[in-house]
Amino acid sequence: MSRHLAAYGDRFGKLPPYFVADTKYRMWRNRAGLEALGVRPSFKPLGRRVKTPGPDRWFKRKQKERNRIKGTIGHGKEHFGFSRVRYYGEET
Repeated sequence: MSRHLAAYGDRFGKLPPYFVADTKYRMWRNRAGLEALGVRPSFKPLGRRVKTPGPDRWFKRKQKERNRIKGTIGHGKEHFGFSRVRYYGEET
């Protein structure tokens, strides 16, 4: 994950304000790395659930953004053969 953030920083000259990813990336190591860099993660909290407060609006908005992106990729794989794309880069 830090490799992706470094590539983003090299390309745009600054780090992103937030990070949206699948639930498999919500490990303590990734959370600590994002916190050290000052990037806000959009992960569900780990540990025991708190009964009173629900997810905030920002978190829901970022999950909707993630679902929209994943849906676009899935649509491309299903209808346009994006699943056959194996390599990318300038030389391939």
